[in-house]
Amino acid sequence: MARLCIFCGEIPEGKNKEHVIPQWLIKATGDPSRQAVFETDFCLANGRKRQFAFDQFTFPACESCNSAHSVLEDKAKATLERIQRGDDVNGEQFSTFLDWLDKIRVGLWLGLQMLDKNPLEANPKFHIADRIGQYDRGVIIRRSTSSKSKINMMGINSPSFFIMPSAFSLVIDDLYITNISTAFLCSRRCGFPYITDQALAPDDAGNFVIHGEFKLGQERVMSPILRRGLPSDARAFFQPMFGDRLRSETNIYENAYVRNHSICFDRGIGNIFEQKSHRFVEHSSLDNFKAAPTGIFPDYQLFCSETISIYEWQNWLYENSPPVSPLYKDEAEAHKKVGRLLRKQNRDWIQHTRGIMKKMGIEVV
Repeated sequence: MARLCIFCGEIPEGKNKEHVIPQWLIKATGDPSRQAVFETDFCLANGRKRQFAFDQFTFPACESCNSAHSVLEDKAKATLERIQRGDDVNGEQFSTFLDWLDKIRVGLWLGLQMLDKNPLEANPKFHIADRIGQYDRGVIIRRSTSSKSKINMMGINSPSFFIMPSAFSLVIDDLYITNISTAFLCSRRCGFPYITDQALAPDDAGNFVIHGEFKLGQERVMSPILRRGLPSDARAFFQPMFGDRLRSETNIYENAYVRNHSICFDRGIGNIFEQKSHRFVEHSSLDNFKAAPTGIFPDYQLFCSETISIYEWQNWLYENSPPVSPLYKDEAEAHKKVGRLLRKQNRDWIQHTRGIMKKMGIEVV
């Protein structure tokens, strides 16, 4: 796998490296030179273990790309600190924080592909700059009793993440942050335009992309925003995004509802929709709200529960992803077969974790 800029996918201009886990976060959570484990299922299958200093977890980047994204890091740092303190954040700040999670998620995916020497022999079709703020996204935040400073990444070691890097968890001190993102994750139920009869079919370049019929949204929010159970003690937020479709589908997005429910219509950024037990609260650009969760759980109990949760999210996303068009029979069959294998491997991890919890007398929360 060519060592291209992790941001733009081109040959890096200028000698520079990107810390996928930013330096400010590494320093804030302990000794930057502390050893960390960066193993994946592919790495372990080859009989190798991989451990090195956190501050050496770097990948190629253009100097200009790295500098351009430094502003995002500064804003994300300030918002994270507000969440950790339990202070209010506003819609614009939280939307930028979700941009940062896009950056981390895609950066981890690309970085591990490089470390594992492209185990699936696939050429990535996108890089960080292509995915920040482009697809619908959500975040679920929970809190543990931990008083230790730490970073951990969950769900990134599986083949499922290598195929579809749409869900991972980031643990920062006592916060457990689950991030999910995919096309049309929440648009329909937030009242925004959406695609019906979705199917994957090749574009002019031969890349499989979503096809279907665009529909005008119902212009009302349906609760729950995701028809999937969420922890009652968590903070759960969702955001419809349409920047990559605004240019080609302006006619269907250009309406009063979308404009009135967007942080920035011209950039395709919807409002923040917070899901509460049986209702929702919408947050626009300058609305202040709490993002820190109120429920607190023992750290190891939450760690095991989140391990189960992230693999369940990955399976749910795969089960709800568009099928390959029947017009491409061979590809459709291969897609189904791969999906079955990926979900089974995740279910095996879930069962293993549940077994550990059962032996210890710990319940899933």
